[in-house]
Amino acid sequence: MTTYSDTRTGDLADTARDTYEMIRQPPAETRPLRPQDEALLARCDSFRFGPADSLAGWSVGHGPDVFLVHGWGGCGVQMGKLAVALAEAGYRARFFDARGHGASSPGPVGFDTLMADCAALQEAAGVTPHAWIGHSAGALAAMAGRRTHGLRASRWVCIAAPLLPYVPIEQLREAGIPAPVTDRIKPMIAAQFDSDWAALKAGQAWQPDPEAALLVAYDDDDPMVHPEDGDAIAALWPGTRLVRTSGCGHNRILGDSAVIAATIDHMTGSPAQ
Repeated sequence: MTTYSDTRTGDLADTARDTYEMIRQPPAETRPLRPQDEALLARCDSFRFGPADSLAGWSVGHGPDVFLVHGWGGCGVQMGKLAVALAEAGYRARFFDARGHGASSPGPVGFDTLMADCAALQEAAGVTPHAWIGHSAGALAAMAGRRTHGLRASRWVCIAAPLLPYVPIEQLREAGIPAPVTDRIKPMIAAQFDSDWAALKAGQAWQPDPEAALLVAYDDDDPMVHPEDGDAIAALWPGTRLVRTSGCGHNRILGDSAVIAATIDHMTGSPAQ
């Protein structure tokens, strides 16, 4: 039987490249919107932005801008409950479907496309937002986008955000892809950040901004992102506010009342707060 340990290097490289291209494919299908999601979007103003208006976005409220970005395989309306709460608190919240997701145009997906989509929203809005709020891969992409795409804000909120892009690697391992393949995929993913795996593992995306304040939130029962990433990020960025929940998992934390309240409260105060 042929094993990965005795496969020729060229074959191993081809397998890694094919696997990498596989994980860049968009979700197989878009889940239909629930009635409550349709009702929420009906409260919002829709708009298109990005190259050839390829991206679908929504806005709600009036006041300082807050931009929200969903995670890999998600959709903009997942951020809708937070967006409405922000609108009721006196902010204009803008959220969107990333490329390859929801109502936006199809295309390869990855951390690099999420960063580019965030930059496209900031450019289309023509303002530096008061805050960026991200979930999961979207949060990591927004934070890394400070270095790669010039994203700026005075407030950052990252919910269920991985310290580095290990989630696709762990999912591949769970699917039976052996370490010799995933080890070759790591630098491919790191290249999406214009970086290398060692720098990302050291927390490159989370370097502190003395002019900004950071809030991170994690659920103890998240099956995808390690809750202890919150402690690692807080150690990298002094003054980080860390919120913990239980029983919400990876997605329901977005609608948790304590997380929403902490997010609204985080919109004010000094960067060191």
